[in-house]
Amino acid sequence: MANLNASGPQATLEVQANPNGEWQAQLPQDLTPGMHTVVVTTENGESQEVAMYSLQKETRTLTNTVKEIPASYVYPLFFLFFLVLVLALNGIRLLAVRKTAPRQTKSQSLSVLLILLAVTCAAVFVGYVTWDITKSKVGSQSRDDATKETVPAQNMERLSGAVIDPWSGTPVAGVNLVLGDVTINTQQGGRYNFTALSNGANIRLSHASLTKDVLIKPVADANGLMDIYFEPKTYAAVWEVLKAEAAGDLAKVYAQSPEAFKAKIKESDFMGAYVKLAADASVLEKDFVVNVQEVADNYIDSVNQLTYSRAWIMDLELDGMSNRYAVVMENGQYKVFRP
Repeated sequence: MANLNASGPQATLEVQANPNGEWQAQLPQDLTPGMHTVVVTTENGESQEVAMYSLQKETRTLTNTVKEIPASYVYPLFFLFFLVLVLALNGIRLLAVRKTAPRQTKSQSLSVLLILLAVTCAAVFVGYVTWDITKSKVGSQSRDDATKETVPAQNMERLSGAVIDPWSGTPVAGVNLVLGDVTINTQQGGRYNFTALSNGANIRLSHASLTKDVLIKPVADANGLMDIYFEPKTYAAVWEVLKAEAAGDLAKVYAQSPEAFKAKIKESDFMGAYVKLAADASVLEKDFVVNVQEVADNYIDSVNQLTYSRAWIMDLELDGMSNRYAVVMENGQYKVFRP
């Protein structure tokens, strides 16, 4: 096992494989943070890289356990305290004048009025506090979401992750990734790591089963991590849709759409509203770029008001134009539609 920033292996483990060639090992707990490569060396001296993974540095944040009263609560609390004080003084006054019958009725009426006023103010205060807490939670959630913003490649020193099958979630081996002068062929772990990033450069993805390379836009999280989704038959289904668009055969595009989609959208309405990404066959000779890709469970197509158990969504760019496509699996076949 070697860290990419280290001069040599940081740990050496000896394992014994079973008759099926399967083995397992417990990694040491004192490895330095960074990208690590797992290299297996047999008794015959043959070595093979089997996986790459990123070990993140563990950080702990100490928080102050003393809770301060927010400034927005000071005035309501003071007002509530004032009302309670008035009620207490009124009670003392009633004790002093309770022997005077003519004033008793008037005093009781005033006391009831003050009690109602205090209860009303307390209810308003509770409502105000509830509203303020809810607003604070929403603001906190917005700030948390802001920290999840992606980082463009030109602002990153390193880009790493894994090539993942979007349907099974398993890593994919045998995928070629090229960025600048660096070429990586993924192994069983599907891992990749680029340390030399060029401004505006895309990752060129190729595979033996693909008829055309795919360009992936490097968009990672704040830690420089980005998983790439890849499944050759899914890309083949998208490519067939693009070819049908270029040929003007929108009937073919509609026919391969999900059944729920066709049940809700008439073919005539579909053809009238469809915007093609591939205007003609000449456009297909150019590279198409996957700007954004994500996999979603229980995906909701808000445009057509349809829900799918799992979908692979990608924003494709071709010859300066971009469109969003979604792929779902239906009866063992991949169906492509525009959400």
